[in-house]
Amino acid sequence: VPRPKVGSSLLLPLTDEVYVTAYTDGRGAAPAEDVAAVARELGYEPRVFDVPRDAFEAARERAGPGDRVLVAGSLFLAGELRQLVIPGVAS
Repeated sequence: VPRPKVGSSLLLPLTDEVYVTAYTDGRGAAPAEDVAAVARELGYEPRVFDVPRDAFEAARERAGPGDRVLVAGSLFLAGELRQLVIPGVAS
């Protein structure tokens, strides 16, 4: 089973909305469109972003009080977005 299908099928049921991207370097990462296709197969309407920062900021802007924004996929992506989550921390 392709990697995006396994991870996505486990995490998507925990979400209300899906924002898809790939880390900037991208080597070895599943293409964002592949992950988006899995989300569509599971009944979601994902928003696809070329830039991880844009995806995270869009999700954070949409999140309401008490909502959580989940960053999943790879440690590279989480590391790239870390400075947005924890201000003052270098990536």
